[in-house]
Amino acid sequence: MVVHFPIVLLLLSTALQALLVYKDWPVVKWITIGVMAGGFLGALAASTIFHAMPSGLPPKAAAVFDAHEKFAGYTLWLSGITLLLAGIGQFFKLQRRAYEVLVLVSALATAGVLSVAGHRGRN
Repeated sequence: MVVHFPIVLLLLSTALQALLVYKDWPVVKWITIGVMAGGFLGALAASTIFHAMPSGLPPKAAAVFDAHEKFAGYTLWLSGITLLLAGIGQFFKLQRRAYEVLVLVSALATAGVLSVAGHRGRN
């Protein structure tokens, strides 16, 4: 649950951000920031407090796990950057579509590396 709940939140925040590109909904903007924050904090908890570190893995399995860890780290950083961008946009009242697209691109990058991390984790 600790790992999968942030995944859902990060993917949901990407979908919500896509909606904000097309329509300016102040309530949805706050919900999106909240969902992004939950996804980031959940990913942070999953990668620190609740992090599983297997030992004694065969070399091939250790390489797969290392690749999974690398992309999970990228996910954490990109989700934080996306949250920061969304927060800056809200704080400075940036109502431009181009800025919403920038946040969406960052959210899509987060979703992309999240997908790679998940793929690497199941191999």
